[in-house]
Amino acid sequence: MAPQNYARTLDLTFSEILRFCEEGVGEEELQMNREQIKGGMLMALESTFSRMSRIARSLMYHGRIVGVDEVIAKVDAVTAEEVRDFARRTFTPGNCALTVLGPTGGHVLERIPL
Repeated sequence: MAPQNYARTLDLTFSEILRFCEEGVGEEELQMNREQIKGGMLMALESTFSRMSRIARSLMYHGRIVGVDEVIAKVDAVTAEEVRDFARRTFTPGNCALTVLGPTGGHVLERIPL
């Protein structure tokens, strides 16, 4: 962004994060994101490297190969309330960091409402 837009950008970003934490996500948006996650995962299966990386991560994190059907079932099981609760736990001052590169022209940290 242009340096003169940093304050507006921060205001919009943090207002969206706060709205997300307070209101959560609608069912339509949640379903759209579910489909995007599943579609991306299924498309990645076309790549040998992606398949091998998925298997390696599965073995490292779970000690077994987690099947695609199991992952899809877990993605479909996520509720809007779970997403909101996760956002509330995650977007806290102790869990977040902000990096601003370039001239800010002010005290950017004073603008953060979290």
